[in-house]
Amino acid sequence: MLIVRVVQQKRRQQRPVTWKQQRRMTVQLFCISSLYLVVWSPSLTVGLVQILGFPTFLAEVQTEYFVFILDTICLFLPWVCIGLLPELLVWIKVLCHCQQRHNAVGSVITRTQLNK
Repeated sequence: MLIVRVVQQKRRQQRPVTWKQQRRMTVQLFCISSLYLVVWSPSLTVGLVQILGFPTFLAEVQTEYFVFILDTICLFLPWVCIGLLPELLVWIKVLCHCQQRHNAVGSVITRTQLNK
Protein backbone atom coordinates (compact mmCIF):
# COMPACT_ATOMS: atom_id res chain seq x y z
CA MET A 1 0.00 0.00 0.00
CA LEU A 2 2.89 2.36 0.70
CA ILE A 3 4.30 1.96 -2.80
CA VAL A 4 0.86 2.55 -4.34
CA ARG A 5 0.49 5.69 -2.22
CA VAL A 6 3.84 7.06 -3.37
CA VAL A 7 2.96 6.45 -7.03
CA GLN A 8 -0.45 8.13 -6.62
CA GLN A 9 1.10 11.13 -4.89
CA LYS A 10 3.65 11.51 -7.69
CA ARG A 11 0.87 11.41 -10.27
CA ARG A 12 -1.16 14.02 -8.37
CA GLN A 13 1.85 16.31 -8.33
CA GLN A 14 2.35 15.56 -12.04
CA ARG A 15 5.89 14.31 -11.51
CA PRO A 16 7.28 11.24 -13.20
CA VAL A 17 7.94 8.26 -10.98
CA THR A 18 11.67 7.64 -10.99
CA TRP A 19 12.09 4.08 -9.86
CA LYS A 20 15.81 4.51 -9.24
CA GLN A 21 14.98 6.90 -6.41
CA GLN A 22 12.17 4.71 -5.11
CA ARG A 23 14.23 1.51 -5.31
CA ARG A 24 15.78 1.86 -1.86
CA MET A 25 12.42 2.44 -0.19
CA THR A 26 10.97 -0.55 -2.05
CA VAL A 27 13.81 -2.85 -0.98
CA GLN A 28 13.51 -1.72 2.65
CA LEU A 29 9.77 -2.23 2.62
CA PHE A 30 10.11 -5.65 1.01
CA CYS A 31 12.73 -6.86 3.52
CA ILE A 32 10.83 -5.70 6.60
CA SER A 33 7.49 -7.04 5.37
CA SER A 34 9.14 -10.35 4.44
CA LEU A 35 10.45 -10.67 7.98
CA TYR A 36 6.96 -10.14 9.37
CA LEU A 37 5.39 -12.55 6.87
CA VAL A 38 7.90 -15.31 7.62
CA VAL A 39 7.46 -14.98 11.38
CA TRP A 40 3.66 -14.64 11.37
CA SER A 41 2.81 -17.24 8.70
CA PRO A 42 2.93 -20.38 10.93
CA SER A 43 0.66 -18.84 13.54
CA LEU A 44 -1.72 -17.46 10.92
CA THR A 45 -1.91 -20.78 9.08
CA VAL A 46 -2.73 -22.70 12.25
CA GLY A 47 -5.27 -20.08 13.28
CA LEU A 48 -6.95 -20.22 9.88
CA VAL A 49 -7.20 -24.03 10.00
CA GLN A 50 -8.67 -23.80 13.51
CA ILE A 51 -11.28 -21.28 12.34
CA LEU A 52 -12.20 -23.36 9.29
CA GLY A 53 -13.23 -26.41 11.28
CA PHE A 54 -10.45 -28.07 13.27
CA PRO A 55 -10.40 -26.19 16.58
CA THR A 56 -7.79 -28.48 18.18
CA PHE A 57 -5.40 -28.47 15.20
CA LEU A 58 -1.90 -27.85 16.64
CA ALA A 59 -3.42 -25.99 19.59
CA GLU A 60 -0.68 -27.03 22.00
CA VAL A 61 2.08 -26.23 19.53
CA GLN A 62 0.55 -22.84 18.86
CA THR A 63 0.31 -21.87 22.52
CA GLU A 64 3.73 -23.25 23.44
CA TYR A 65 5.92 -22.38 20.45
CA PHE A 66 4.30 -20.07 17.90
CA VAL A 67 3.66 -17.37 20.48
CA PHE A 68 7.38 -17.23 21.26
CA ILE A 69 8.33 -17.23 17.58
CA LEU A 70 6.59 -13.86 17.30
CA ASP A 71 9.14 -12.42 19.72
CA THR A 72 11.90 -13.08 17.20
CA ILE A 73 10.68 -10.08 15.21
CA CYS A 74 12.08 -7.84 17.94
CA LEU A 75 15.40 -9.67 17.70
CA PHE A 76 15.81 -9.60 13.92
CA LEU A 77 14.26 -6.24 12.99
CA PRO A 78 17.22 -4.10 14.15
CA TRP A 79 19.63 -6.30 12.18
CA VAL A 80 17.47 -6.06 9.07
CA CYS A 81 17.35 -2.28 9.43
CA ILE A 82 21.11 -2.04 9.93
CA GLY A 83 21.66 -4.23 6.89
CA LEU A 84 19.54 -1.87 4.81
CA LEU A 85 21.58 1.21 5.69
CA PRO A 86 24.93 0.98 3.88
CA GLU A 87 26.15 4.30 5.33
CA LEU A 88 25.69 2.94 8.84
CA LEU A 89 27.59 -0.24 7.97
CA VAL A 90 30.53 1.81 6.72
CA TRP A 91 30.44 3.93 9.88
CA ILE A 92 30.41 0.82 12.09
CA LYS A 93 33.39 -0.65 10.21
CA VAL A 94 35.33 2.58 10.64
CA LEU A 95 34.36 2.73 14.30
CA CYS A 96 35.51 -0.83 14.94
CA HIS A 97 38.73 -0.33 12.98
CA CYS A 98 37.88 -3.23 10.72
CA GLN A 99 39.82 -1.71 7.86
CA GLN A 100 42.88 -3.46 6.59
CA ARG A 101 46.07 -1.89 7.70
CA HIS A 102 48.98 -1.76 5.33
CA ASN A 103 52.34 -2.76 6.68
CA ALA A 104 55.23 -0.68 5.47
CA VAL A 105 58.30 -2.71 4.67
CA GLY A 106 61.63 -0.94 4.61
CA SER A 107 65.15 -1.17 5.81
CA VAL A 108 66.10 -0.02 9.27
CA ILE A 109 69.60 1.24 9.91
CA THR A 110 70.76 0.72 13.45
CA ARG A 111 73.57 2.68 14.97
CA THR A 112 75.87 1.11 17.46
CA GLN A 113 78.29 2.91 19.67
CA LEU A 114 81.61 1.43 20.40
CA ASN A 115 82.72 1.61 24.00
CA LYS A 116 86.34 2.63 24.22
